[in-house]
Amino acid sequence: MEGEEDVPGSSVMAATMALVAASAPASVPGQGYIFLPFRGGVPFDVEIDVATIASANEHEAQILTMRGDLIVMVDSYASKPGENGTCTGGREVWVRLLDMAARRERSAILARSCRRGVTASDPLVTWDADGSGYTINLTSAAAVRVSAEQDG
Repeated sequence: MEGEEDVPGSSVMAATMALVAASAPASVPGQGYIFLPFRGGVPFDVEIDVATIASANEHEAQILTMRGDLIVMVDSYASKPGENGTCTGGREVWVRLLDMAARRERSAILARSCRRGVTASDPLVTWDADGSGYTINLTSAAAVRVSAEQDG
């Protein structure tokens, strides 16, 4: 994708990120915190679903791409076990569009969820040919297109 850049120290664009909140009372319900450890460190408040995740400590994240100040990333959390042992070993997966310049989350789409019955196909994200946006390939609902334009 034109304008992409690699995350320092990673050829596969994976980043170690800290999620702080979900296990402690958040100042805003359904809000977590992600810290990106590059470009001097960038903190973001992000949407999470505290009803479905087991622990913020079981968090994994991967940056798919960077375009200017925009970052598309996937992060996932262990599912909170349901009644009768359902969702043990399940994951809650989000696709996020983060704006580093504005230091805000522009989009958060729940892409896979054992607890909410959300499923997606592989590949999870498909980029538009012109790089203006991407589609999250859900199978449990209509696919979701997200604009990745700098100003939109």
